[in-house]
Amino acid sequence: MIGVLWEFPLAFQRIFTWRDRVPSLDLLSGLIYGEVAAKNPARIAARRLMASKEAELAAQQKNRLVEDTALVSLGA
Repeated sequence: MIGVLWEFPLAFQRIFTWRDRVPSLDLLSGLIYGEVAAKNPARIAARRLMASKEAELAAQQKNRLVEDTALVSLGA
């Protein structure tokens, strides 16, 4: 949840204070876990946001690796 707060502060505010207020409070307080937490709309929204960020970071890392490989092959 800290990752969502850090990377998407406005979305975090919307999810955890307006849209899914009661389910998000249960999630943040640690009152739910397991299958109940997996169906929690606030958790689903947060995981979807973080999945997009993780995919973006993976693509950047792959591009950096390709650039580094190209530089090594050029002898730079």
